Amino acid sequence: EDVCEIQSGVRLTQSDMVEGERLFIGATEFNNGITTFVSNTNKSFDSNVLGVNYNVSVVKSFYHEYECIFSDDVKRLKVKDTNYQNKYIYLFLKQVILQQEGNTLMSKIHASRMKRQKIMLPVLEDGNIDFEYMIDQMKWLEFKEYSNFYRQLGKQKRNLNSRFLLLLIVRISILISKKGSEKGSDWTDFYCNILKFEISRIA
Repeated sequence: EDVCEIQSGVRLTQSDMVEGERLFIGATEFNNGITTFVSNTNKSFDSNVLGVNYNVSVVKSFYHEYECIFSDDVKRLKVKDTNYQNKYIYLFLKQVILQQEGNTLMSKIHASRMKRQKIMLPVLEDGNIDFEYMIDQMKWLEFKEYSNFYRQLGKQKRNLNSRFLLLLIVRISILISKKGSEKGSDWTDFYCNILKFEISRIA
């Protein structure tokens, strides 16, 4: 409660849902909390918040930078300091809240208990929350994930290019040699052996 405002969602029954393009956030641990698309709107309409399940899949949380509405099984957490209402702070809080999962023995966490819940956050020497450290940590993790992704993508591209080059060399060699000649057959065998080696190396 000292760090975030905790706001409730609104009950929307299946029979009252009207199909549309607005995201509806429910108590699930999948699909970033998105359970369906509706055209309904209500006082839970929000964006740039952290949605935390308190009924089903308790304490599972997702950051929602887009406009959406929330079920009554999801609480919305909004950082009180308006200077730090951003993606990186909410993603840091998400990880801290997930650490509470092992300590959650109840099937439901009510708002009053959520307000009393204590979480550990980095602080400055004066005792204030070190939001800048939280931002830097999440930016670093984001950079690491992007780096790993592009590294793997580049590796796959290099493997694909090497196989394509081998295939091209073999086809040119077969065209140069007489059709069905022993030389053409030898080149085909050579390519197949190299390709098997590349596949086994990747696996």
